Amino acid sequence: MAVHGRSRSRRSRFRLIAAGGVVCAAAVTVPALAQTSGPALPATFEAQLTFNKHYAEGEPSIAVNPRNPKNIIVTFLANTGLGTYGLQNNTAPTPRDFKQTIQGCDYLVTTDGGRTWSRDRLPIANFEIDPTRPNCSDTLVLFDKRGVAYVIGSSFQFPTFAVGHGDFRVISSRDGGKTWTKPSVVSPTILSPGRDIRKWQGARFYDDREFMALDDSTHTLYVSGTQGRVDAHGSVGDMEYLTSSDDGGKTWRDAIAVGVAAPSPLSAAFGIVGFTSPPHIGAKRSCSCLDFVVSTDRARSIVRRPTPIPGSSTPGGLLSGAATAADPTHAGHFAVATSDSAGNLLVYRTPDAGRTWTGPTSMTVPGRGVSKIWPEFSRVGVLGVGWRATKSDGSYGFYGAASYNGGKTFVIKRISRADSPPTDRLWVAGDDTSAIAVANGRLYATWGDWRGGGLQTWWGGFPLSH
Repeated sequence: MAVHGRSRSRRSRFRLIAAGGVVCAAAVTVPALAQTSGPALPATFEAQLTFNKHYAEGEPSIAVNPRNPKNIIVTFLANTGLGTYGLQNNTAPTPRDFKQTIQGCDYLVTTDGGRTWSRDRLPIANFEIDPTRPNCSDTLVLFDKRGVAYVIGSSFQFPTFAVGHGDFRVISSRDGGKTWTKPSVVSPTILSPGRDIRKWQGARFYDDREFMALDDSTHTLYVSGTQGRVDAHGSVGDMEYLTSSDDGGKTWRDAIAVGVAAPSPLSAAFGIVGFTSPPHIGAKRSCSCLDFVVSTDRARSIVRRPTPIPGSSTPGGLLSGAATAADPTHAGHFAVATSDSAGNLLVYRTPDAGRTWTGPTSMTVPGRGVSKIWPEFSRVGVLGVGWRATKSDGSYGFYGAASYNGGKTFVIKRISRADSPPTDRLWVAGDDTSAIAVANGRLYATWGDWRGGGLQTWWGGFPLSH
């Protein structure tokens, strides 16, 4: 049964208007998904998407519907922070501050390629759905080849999420984001629906930063994340897990423990899912490099393969590098994007699911470092990478790069016209990631930006050469 996650009385609308090469934005109230005329987006563009200064609105994700490329969804967080962010910006408390005391999850949807947008809240977690865990965080969105949208996000209570009041949940939409299914729990904790402590032979008590991938060739969804565990096998503490779903996220396999907790984006194609992970403690390796974790049986088991890929040494830590993208045109071909201490963005490639590696291809924006990397292959094999190019004072611009030969060479373009001021360290936890989508002949990007005095979600992009 579909749950209507949208309310006509509180929906807001944005129109992007190109004038003299500059994209401006204005907010007005209109009926749901009403269509108005407007010019197409310029070739290379950027625009602000959120405008509510009462919240810190960042950590976005973006996906383009392959059945209707004009249908794009952007998810993001509305950080409430016990109402302190609203106080910082001299705005009065709202009911949401008291119901979602830390964070909420919102989204924007367009059906005209980004000329106009409608905004609403994602029905993953809120006080009405589940008052025991009303906060929502860490959302990611993707579309499958059939045009079904999937969103994952965290449902939690503060501060008791550390002892089991928190888990990750998935919803889906078959109408481009108008309506959504009820949320399903991915890997239950001891206080979640669907828990099974006897089967686990232990306890799972904490969930954090997850990533989601889809293998369109097998129609399998994958999720990896960090989970606190104590079990009969002697595993104690935070560790990375992996699980999958064969029915569109309705049910999930028991999540298997992978190793040291180190969140990094995963990707899948041709029945193979892969992502990077630090070696097990005590493992013998020829360098201080990452392993490539691979599963070919839909997350029932894994193998670990040594790589020449260094761990991230940039200010963003583990969330800033070692992100994986699977090529949907060549079985076993993966690209991994990371960075080094010199401020170079590095792309490694494997043609055989991690058995052998080539690269790295190195990209540099002079005078800038690398943070919040996101790689993605298009459905026809174009590899895109997006990242924040950071200065020493913490300010940053958003850049994108496209490769038409599987990651051997790249064309780099700046997307944001001006730099964002440095991140307010108080809200960095509500802006962990940036994201891109490579589709419809474009590289689309979305990121959190502090221009205007507060954290808001922006988007932009550029056309692909061919």
